[in-house]
Amino acid sequence: MPRRDTLAALLLAAALVLAFALNRDQPLVRNSLVYARAAENVIARGFDPRPVVADSRLSYDKPIAFSWLASPFVAALGNHHGLMAVSLLGALAMLAAALHLLRTALPGPGAERTRALALLLGLLSPLAVYQGWSAHPDGIETALVLSSFAQTWRLAAEPDRAPLRRCALLAATIEAGALFKNYGLVLLPALPLAFAPRLLACWRAGHRRLFAGALGAWLLVSASTALALCGLHPLQRIAGEGGGAEQYGRGDLLASAGGNLLCLLVALLQGPGLATPFALACAPRRHVLWPLLAFAAIWVLGLLPFPHGYYNPRYLLPVLPIVGLCAALGSQRLPRAFARAVAVSALAGAAALTVAFDVGAVHARIAPFVPALALRGPRMPGLLDNLRLPLHEQARAWLGELDALPCGAVVYLLDFAYYGDAQHGVYERAGLIRGDLAIRYATRRGFAPAAGDFYACFWTAPDAQVLEPFGEVAKVHDDLFLVRRR
Repeated sequence: MPRRDTLAALLLAAALVLAFALNRDQPLVRNSLVYARAAENVIARGFDPRPVVADSRLSYDKPIAFSWLASPFVAALGNHHGLMAVSLLGALAMLAAALHLLRTALPGPGAERTRALALLLGLLSPLAVYQGWSAHPDGIETALVLSSFAQTWRLAAEPDRAPLRRCALLAATIEAGALFKNYGLVLLPALPLAFAPRLLACWRAGHRRLFAGALGAWLLVSASTALALCGLHPLQRIAGEGGGAEQYGRGDLLASAGGNLLCLLVALLQGPGLATPFALACAPRRHVLWPLLAFAAIWVLGLLPFPHGYYNPRYLLPVLPIVGLCAALGSQRLPRAFARAVAVSALAGAAALTVAFDVGAVHARIAPFVPALALRGPRMPGLLDNLRLPLHEQARAWLGELDALPCGAVVYLLDFAYYGDAQHGVYERAGLIRGDLAIRYATRRGFAPAAGDFYACFWTAPDAQVLEPFGEVAKVHDDLFLVRRR
């Protein structure tokens, strides 16, 4: 009979696979379009990522690891299914890493029930399940972050067991995390600070090889980061808007910090939910949780200066299993019947939210009742932006409008400029736009269509007046117009 925590992991894995199966034909949206285009650029250069990293017009300043890893899958399965398959594998890796971390922090067969509950509280959420089909690198990034923490924990607990080899593996894990997302570099200060007392104890106990290996790993990754900052790293370029490097620390610090803390609350409501308050009663000294709590605090504090974190709870995925563990331990101090009621209510709520935001048919029914939660105006993303099923459905509806156009129609897509030309051609190469349609990308400024009738679709703010000089304008859909030449 499998352990209870293993059964919990299998249950979550089934949810990830089911969500992938239900949504595998959803069109890509937002950053996943950028990753698709970058993966195609890697393929076009013989699967060599270095020319793509060197040219921001090819990488869109995104870290290269996800597109590079996905490139063989994209070559075999197409840009949509290839990216989604890698996203599913990343989400399953996140699940495995979370289970490994829980077994590291709370070992022993007697803690199976607690670990199972912690895993469910932490990762049964629409945010985590969405990573299974979102075509984003956040699942893989979370797996690497949690793995690096578990490796550091085991290094400090077993300082005599192959310390140099294990420190080298830890350095490779941290470096990989930085190649998937620039924010992975927060591991450089987070791990030493979280484990400072344990590492100091190892030094005092005479474990010099461990200390030397840890210092060497830290210096190695730091040197790699310095090369990336100077533009000399062949696989990493820490610059540009795409990876967030040029946005970090800009804007109103208080507004950014407040928005990110509110985002943390939104993330916790999606995961541990009703059980979150009981994390305050987790007795960290008894369960030796201080490294986990310190790590989670540093991770959150590092995000506070980022102005675009307030609508990105996916950045907080590494924190959720830690809070889930604290909530599971805290609930043990309640009367058994009350603790069971809290756990059942929290998991039922998380399961309901997961179904609501990862199953299209269900979301279509509740969509009119979901608040926008837009903090900075109607055109800015809201707090629920990372639950992107509505965007996928909107893209599917728009593609359906194009599919209904007559054979051979000329269609101008105006101001489709997400990350420049990142989305240009992605849907066409995925076969989601019919090959007989003449798709042309243009901007409304200086728009000069060729002779003959044509259709025009606006990315934002549809404006029929832009089209009126060219002929009689008829509205086909909200953002799609037919222009008949006079």
